[in-house]
This record gives sequence, structure tokens and C-alpha cells, in this order.
Amino acid sequence: MSVSGELTRSYLNSAIIEAEVDNVTEYGLDLSIVKFDLKEKDPKQFKNIINFVYKYLDFMTIILENEHSFIVFIRNSKIHATVLMVKNLNLALRLKFNTRLKNIAITNFDKSDSVLSLVERLNSYYLKAKLTHTDIYYGTKYLNFQEVNENVLSKIFKEDPNISVFGLYNDTSIKIDAQITKYKQNKIILKVEKEYLSFLQRQPILYFEHTNIPDVMNANILNVNYENSTLEIAKFNFIDQSPLHRKNLRVEPPIPIKSSLIIDDMIIDGLINDISITSLLFTTQLQFAEEIEKLNLTNKTFRIQFKLENLHGNDFDIEMKATIFKTMGNQLVLNTYANSETQNIIKEYINMCYQHLLLQVQGKVV
Repeated sequence: MSVSGELTRSYLNSAIIEAEVDNVTEYGLDLSIVKFDLKEKDPKQFKNIINFVYKYLDFMTIILENEHSFIVFIRNSKIHATVLMVKNLNLALRLKFNTRLKNIAITNFDKSDSVLSLVERLNSYYLKAKLTHTDIYYGTKYLNFQEVNENVLSKIFKEDPNISVFGLYNDTSIKIDAQITKYKQNKIILKVEKEYLSFLQRQPILYFEHTNIPDVMNANILNVNYENSTLEIAKFNFIDQSPLHRKNLRVEPPIPIKSSLIIDDMIIDGLINDISITSLLFTTQLQFAEEIEKLNLTNKTFRIQFKLENLHGNDFDIEMKATIFKTMGNQLVLNTYANSETQNIIKEYINMCYQHLLLQVQGKVV
């Protein structure tokens, strides 16, 4: 490629990276970034492989960094889920094309990242993958998963002892604030409000998150001390999937919310039965759902309108962009794209529903 061609590609790649970062920053989404090498001498086979990778990764953005290395942006995916996705992709490539991605590096976007710091970290992991001959080298701004040990975790917990603990109630994850009072020999003692201890003790598995650890961990409860209001947990692991991997808290409205989809000149009325900041469950008549499916709207953006009530009984008119994630009979799972003002309104509504759930957990309402 000529010098001018290299320069054009460099500017193009920079613009795409900046756009990806701007997008997830605006909408508060997770973003994992993957870099890898792929060598294939046969142009036709190379085209087929890239075609397969692009479809497998659900049409996420792929850029060519140089002759053999590529960068992929996986939106709305936490780092461990992305690692699992890439492992499965490599298995599929080996079975279908007898090839695989090499020198794989994965990191995630941190809200304190600049584009430069993000790319530098990705390139650092990519270089380490090459030097150590590691299949997948991955980590975050705070944690290199190839070097995780008790000292690393101890440092993280000492710098910030605050942690979020989760239990499931009526298939909704209940978030409870806790504080790490002791961490030693892979055991954690947590200080938790006493009114939540009984609820947490009934959980078969405890899930928890920490600000500087990018994904959900799980653990077994060893002991509950009601006198000191503490939990002792151990045998915790990073996990690829959990009931908490739906990024945002989602609730089932006490009364389904009347709403309308606006697709070109067509208006379809229905109800919202489940809502989060980035997605919702829309129920309509089966004939309308089937009509939508026939239109093949998988990659088409349209609008959804509805009203939400706040704590003071005031109604807010909501209109935002949406795309179809999945169709299930007369129900559509929609990905939604709200601006910051609309996100705040939805957050307030979800919090209102959530507070009612918390009261149920504490046994204060029936």
C-alpha cells in the first residue's frame, strides 16, 4: 500500500475508534475491544473467513490495522463474555476453515479511558500475547487476568472496600451495598445491612461486583453472623455468564405500559411488560408481530413512544430509537437507544419499581 494509502487507513481507523468510544460513552454501554492476527494466502478463502467472522460477531465493526492484524469492537459485552465468544469463534473457524485467530488481545473501555490509553492498553496485551504465546491475553485498566493472584485482589479491595452484592428475587436481581472488612486466603468478610442477611442467606450462590473488576464473580456463603451483620464468602470465581449479565437493572412494571412502535408510516400499538435502560419487552397482537417479522427489520432502526410516571405522579412522554433483538411469538425484545435525559427518566421509573421490590425483600410489604 502507498504512503498516502497507509495515511488514509490510519485516519479512517482513528475516526472509527473515536466514533465507537463516543457511542458507548453517550449511551452508557459496555465495550470490549479485540485485536488478533489472521493470515490467509488464498484471497477467496480470506474473504470467506472474514465474511464468517463478521456474521458470527453479529456484524460488529471490524477494522484492518495492518496487513495481518484486525481490531473488532464488541458492544454491550463484558470482558469475560467477550472472551467466551472469541473462544467459540476460534473453535468454529478451526472446524469450518481449519484456521484460527492468533495473538488475541482483549480489553474493555473504562469511563476514565481516552482513545489513546485504550489503544495503548490493547496493543500492550497484543504484544504480551505474542511474546508469551498465550492464546488469549486479556485484562482491564486495573486488572491483568493473566496475573491475578491474592496480592492483586487484596490491593484492589484495600483501595476501595465497597462492593455490590446481588441476590435473585422473583427473577429480578436485587443489588445490596456491602463493605469488605477483611480479605485473606481467598475469603472475604462483608459488612451488610442486617435486614438483608436473611434474604442473602437463602441464595444458593452469591453474585458480586466491584468497581475495578470488570465482570461478575460468584461465591459460596460460609457463614452468616447476625450479631455483627456480616457474611463470610469464599470459593469465588470470575464467570462467563450469570443472571446479572443483562447490564442494566430491569423491572416488570406493576401495570403494563401502553406504547406504540412507529415503523415508517406504520403504527403498531402494544404493551411494555419489562423495561431497562437499554432494552424492553414489547407485546402486541400476534398478527402485528408476524407482519413485523415479514418486513425483515432485523437491522432497521425505528421509533417507540410511551409515557412514564415519576414519583410525583407526573407523566413524561418518551420517544426513542429502537431495533429488534429477538421475536418470540407476539413479543419483541427491543434494544433501545435513549439520550441522557430520557435515560434519567427511565432510571427514575425503574428505581421507583425497584424500591417496592426492596421493601418486599425486607418483609415490609406483602
